[in-house]
Amino acid sequence: MEQTFEARFLSARRAVIAARFQNLNEMQREGVLTTQGPLLLLAGAGSGKTTVLINRIANLIAFGEGSDSNEIPEYIAEADVTYLEDYLKTRDPAMQQQAERLCALRPAAPWSILAITFTNKAANELKARLQALLGDYAMDVWAMTFHAACCRILRREIGRLDGYTGRFTIYDTSDSERVMKDILKDFGLDEKSLPPRLALSVISKAKDKRQGPEQFSKHAGKSGDYRMDRIAQLYAEYEKRLHEANALDFDDIILKTVELLEQFEDVRTYYQRKFHYVMIDEYQDTNQLQYQLTALLAGGYENICVVGDDDQSIYKFRGATIENILSFEKQFKGARVIRLEQNYRSTQAILNAANAVISHNRGRKGKKLWTQNAAGDRITVYEAASESDEANYISSRIISMSKGKNFKDFAVLYRTNAQSNAVENAFKRSGIPYRIIGGTRFFDRAEVKDMRTRQAMLELKEALHLPVLPRRIEGYDISNTQGILSVASMVVFQDGLPDKKAYRIYRIKTVEGANDFASMAEVITRRFTHGLKERHEREQAGLDPDAGSFSKLPDVILIDGGPEQLLFAHRAMQEAGASVPMFGLAKRFEEIYLPGREDPIVLDRRSNALHLVQYVRDEAHRFGITHHRALRGKEGLRSELSAIPGVGPKKQAALIRHFRSVKAIFEATQEELCQVEGISTGLAQRIYDYAAQRGKPSSRPQE
Repeated sequence: MEQTFEARFLSARRAVIAARFQNLNEMQREGVLTTQGPLLLLAGAGSGKTTVLINRIANLIAFGEGSDSNEIPEYIAEADVTYLEDYLKTRDPAMQQQAERLCALRPAAPWSILAITFTNKAANELKARLQALLGDYAMDVWAMTFHAACCRILRREIGRLDGYTGRFTIYDTSDSERVMKDILKDFGLDEKSLPPRLALSVISKAKDKRQGPEQFSKHAGKSGDYRMDRIAQLYAEYEKRLHEANALDFDDIILKTVELLEQFEDVRTYYQRKFHYVMIDEYQDTNQLQYQLTALLAGGYENICVVGDDDQSIYKFRGATIENILSFEKQFKGARVIRLEQNYRSTQAILNAANAVISHNRGRKGKKLWTQNAAGDRITVYEAASESDEANYISSRIISMSKGKNFKDFAVLYRTNAQSNAVENAFKRSGIPYRIIGGTRFFDRAEVKDMRTRQAMLELKEALHLPVLPRRIEGYDISNTQGILSVASMVVFQDGLPDKKAYRIYRIKTVEGANDFASMAEVITRRFTHGLKERHEREQAGLDPDAGSFSKLPDVILIDGGPEQLLFAHRAMQEAGASVPMFGLAKRFEEIYLPGREDPIVLDRRSNALHLVQYVRDEAHRFGITHHRALRGKEGLRSELSAIPGVGPKKQAALIRHFRSVKAIFEATQEELCQVEGISTGLAQRIYDYAAQRGKPSSRPQE
């Protein structure tokens, strides 16, 4: 039966567009070509869901509704249909552009597409791949996280909410904890009985449920839980302080956006008309608030596409609800479901095992992963008696299988960071080298470092007979530029960690030449004279004496040097009227010297205390040297270019901005020099001649 004109065109249009995505498998291509209405892509692990999203966006920008619509533009004629059919037969590259133009139906503008991912890394990858596929034009797609998209909306619209401006501050986790700690202190509550993180976690869950302080307070009162009642009070005060500071926490970013869209019809209408297409990745990990945001933004055209795996929902603890993906078809009427089941990552043996385990999950929509990869080795299951038994088994298996292979050919996967401890210990005993990917070695972790740091401070307190634990250490070093310009570097360590905001550089003023002893005396005098004066002034004014720029005194001072250096520093401090414990660390034998004590203190080379003071000493030296390198660079630049008549500071800056280095300036042709703003032909000639006279003529012929 002969096809109608309409049927021929629609068939040819879909075939031409599909040919653009022939590198995809059948179900991936179906997901790309389905552009209108609600769409659920059930994507198994390793099924190429990101590839589908990228190509779907490319299809929308290139062809719009063409692949998923029965609409035929009025301008399409019989000759156009014949042209498309001829192209499909010949695939002549010369015909491709015109054929694809005929297939486009209301192509989407990049800025009308919203593609939400869960991490900045995923968003950047999406943008980079889109740019590689479509060019810079695709960079206008809103490819970003939920929070980034909401921030962009809030910067423009939040002024509609009482008390907020577009210049709001976003509090991160540490900022929120700081605010909560202050509240607990003001309320006279102990952080041990009610930890700030616990209170913030409860508040976060309340915000996800859209419970404000008043509603949460009513709920807490009914529960009979004293702690919840306390948190309700903290919640109210927390919100008050954020509001007064024109600040939002992470939960507020989405919550306030939802409130804006719900309360202001014109705002809601604007964004619903703006976003013709809304796409959400990792939909199984969305929470209730994120679902509400998605539904509001997609409410205009209802062209919403979500990608997710109902078998990978692991973030219930942070508010994610699997119901969002399980009930998608109920929430969005007429939704289509496409399953991406072909796996490109694993062997069939692994997929068979995964399918068998996952089949027992409750509340799933169902899919079965398969692959064209090899069957692969059978899976071995070992039931360990303990974590050490497990680690020893892993270690022995790697050793037995490592013959003829490199250790880098093996990988050990574990669920939580804490599980690596036993494995790392087993590897150390067996001599297996290893590297932690995406985490931190056990012995480098914060909690372990904290333990080591405290041990170091305890050892140092005992060795130096300090009156208090040396939580705040100041380290001093003298360095010279070509034996002439001297500076002192001061570094500050708080609880074993560098406090770089407190670092200082002192330009030596009263000492001529490279006299390290006198220079050290000068800087100690200046530091403590200034510090004690500021401390006194703050005490007189009724202010916290430790809260000034210089008034907070260290628990101990480290001087980079031996007995002589220490003597000058100690005498200067006494004369300034300060009495802070002080010691010197001599580099040659890593000996510690104390004022008035002839014999040095030698710490064990493995001592945590020695490692700490070495760290402080080396940091002071590094800080001073870094400063000098910057000075030398500036001085070198000034001396090189200032020698040329007519090259003042502004022209020096312009030359450096243009050529990036002095070497490049002196290798430039006269024509290239003239391209710099403010450089005349005559001045370009002088620069060129100067370069030739200094023995570094241009490496390129003058044009």
